[in-house]
Amino acid sequence: MSVHTRARSWAAAIIGGSLGVQAAFAQTAPPAQSAPDANAPVELAEVVVTAEKRVSSEQKTAISMSVISAADIAQKGIVDLQTLSANDTSINFSAGGSEGGYLTVRGVSSHDVTEIGDPAVPVVVDGFTMIRPYTLTTSLYDLERIEVLRGPQGTLYGRNAIGGLVNVITKRPEKELSVGARVELGNYSTQNATAFLNVPLNDLFQIRISGSWRKHDGYRNNVASNGFPATRGDDEDSRSVRAQLAFTPSEAFQGLLTFQATQIGGVGPVSKYLPFVTNPDLAGHPNDIDHRKPAIGSFRTFPLYGPPYSQSIDDKVTKLQLTYSGLPDGISLTYLGGYSNLQYHHVSVSPTIFSFLGYDLATPSAGYQNEFPKTLNQELRIASDSSGPFVWQTGVYYFEERSTNLRNSAVVNPYAANETTLFLFTFPLVQTRSRAVFGQASYALNSTSKITAGARYSKDDKTREGSYDIPLFGFFGVTDGGNASSNKITWHLGYDWSPTEQNLLYVKAGTGYKPGGFTTCNNYKPETVTAYELGSKNRLFDNRIQINVAGYYELYKDQQVGGLSITCVTGTTIQNAGRSKIYGLEAAVNALVTSADKVDLSLNLLHARFSEFVAAPTLGNPAAASCAATIPAPPFGLNCQLAGNMLTQAPNVTVAAGYDHTWRFGANGDVDFRFEGKYQSKQYFDPFNFGDTEQGGYAIVNAYITFSRANWKLSAYGRNLGDRDYLVDAAEFAGGGADVYRYGFGAPRTYGVSFEASL
Repeated sequence: MSVHTRARSWAAAIIGGSLGVQAAFAQTAPPAQSAPDANAPVELAEVVVTAEKRVSSEQKTAISMSVISAADIAQKGIVDLQTLSANDTSINFSAGGSEGGYLTVRGVSSHDVTEIGDPAVPVVVDGFTMIRPYTLTTSLYDLERIEVLRGPQGTLYGRNAIGGLVNVITKRPEKELSVGARVELGNYSTQNATAFLNVPLNDLFQIRISGSWRKHDGYRNNVASNGFPATRGDDEDSRSVRAQLAFTPSEAFQGLLTFQATQIGGVGPVSKYLPFVTNPDLAGHPNDIDHRKPAIGSFRTFPLYGPPYSQSIDDKVTKLQLTYSGLPDGISLTYLGGYSNLQYHHVSVSPTIFSFLGYDLATPSAGYQNEFPKTLNQELRIASDSSGPFVWQTGVYYFEERSTNLRNSAVVNPYAANETTLFLFTFPLVQTRSRAVFGQASYALNSTSKITAGARYSKDDKTREGSYDIPLFGFFGVTDGGNASSNKITWHLGYDWSPTEQNLLYVKAGTGYKPGGFTTCNNYKPETVTAYELGSKNRLFDNRIQINVAGYYELYKDQQVGGLSITCVTGTTIQNAGRSKIYGLEAAVNALVTSADKVDLSLNLLHARFSEFVAAPTLGNPAAASCAATIPAPPFGLNCQLAGNMLTQAPNVTVAAGYDHTWRFGANGDVDFRFEGKYQSKQYFDPFNFGDTEQGGYAIVNAYITFSRANWKLSAYGRNLGDRDYLVDAAEFAGGGADVYRYGFGAPRTYGVSFEASL
């Protein structure tokens, strides 16, 4: 079946299913009762979101999304983006080794995690955009909800939101006195705690102070090697505090001032490195490697070959939000501003060195990273109220990141008397600036339908000043600056039809854009996505069943993909994939079977393939014998044609299911039990789709039980009950002198208990 035939079939299924659901609702809705039935199931709660930068119901918002509530965040242990991806079928997260992680939605992701790169799925916390990959490990706590928006959000959120967006909303000060805390103990010496204090000083000012402290031993037992002591990697050691001051000088004027300080230490994420193996099938081409998966061995115990990893992340964020709604006709003016001062230090080690440098393959090497990005976010937005047929908003946006005194280096024999620097990058200034103007409006054609249109113009500039040294070859002070500029108009157009209060059918089209950039060895172009989506959101049977479904078709151009290069001093470059075609189906069902039983099911079907991508062979081998197809590459040798390959972290099938049952004992409390599982089919971490970067299909099962009474809860949990080993990173890695297969691993089985109380 062709791509277009399958896309038409899925679209027909969505339309037919939506109309069938609406017909079923009209025919089978139970008759009105004269008095409420005390034994009838309660209805599903309405979920309020701000996905379109104004308050609305999730079921009335024409965006394919998933919303994770504060209760689910606490129960499922969602504290960072890796644990979020473990619970959400639409997100994939790669640990990314020492460079940091990245998110993938619908097969769209960014692989440039350098100081010049941008994410394809940004994280926005209370309107503040985060783009550095290492900040994705920041703990999430005292939250109202997390909204995962799928598909490009190029009009209201702009640059980089080409795959989707993770919108994090923290809890704000309230006008009632409250205090609460949660303590958790578990295996791997887990000791977690969160707490909050909400104090209304008076009618004008309210304060909320919250904090998080998290610690557990490493999941990896890194044995002693090369004279360095044993340690444990993949640990956690973080602490954070957030203080918020809400003020309301008048009924029409509201403000919120936030300060948050976060520190993350410990060893941090670790990877297992295995030396490259020469491909035995390439007689006469000894420079190519075997791209089949090597014998990884233990996922839990392995040497680091050098000093323990270490990380130090110190982030201080100040944010201000002001809203004035006293303008004529209900028009409001909103200002969002924020400043982040982050210090990042990281040491990572690897076991092998290029043999031509004259070092033994067991010689330890280390990469030192020291970065100091300072980020400024500002947005000024004016918007109509939500009543009336014509609803609109428009605004301007400014983003700037300045990283000063950046120093990254690679050494052999780290911390030893004979430590030798392989290369050193010194950048006094790395700067990114983005300016944008945007607007979006909707018009109600009648009581059941409306049209929406929007556009955004973005202008981006990136510059870098600095140099690099390669002492081994006598190179010092080699200029390594650069710059890149790009701009784009992105747009959105949609039509919504609501035949009843419980049903929404929508169709929309939109675009997304991510700026171009440069590496030490090359420049690369911006990437763009054009997406078409058809979806339906439905509530049935007195709001006891919710069925949401969306089908999409996306054209992804000039994807920025990282690759190895023996001709580049850093070992890696970024190149643009020509084109990709992505289409799929997203469906979610939530049902209150009885007042005590709830079932949820989500399904993601994804077909994400390169349709045109000519890439250099992995290690510059002119034979390119591992490629499915080869083409001439001047001045000699062959390049690889990767058309037909799967995009990275784009499994064809992801499905999750859960069952909740609650036993109610009146004044004696309630007991809630939840059992859930998630299955994900095969995926690759590299566009070449080599076996050494493949993760086969696997399933994870979790269980939770909670006893709650009045204002306290006692819970027990078990996650990854089958203790399944799985990869969250796999790469053929050449950088910092290393020449290895690299593997990062997901969390093993964890279990524990928690106690939570509030007043």
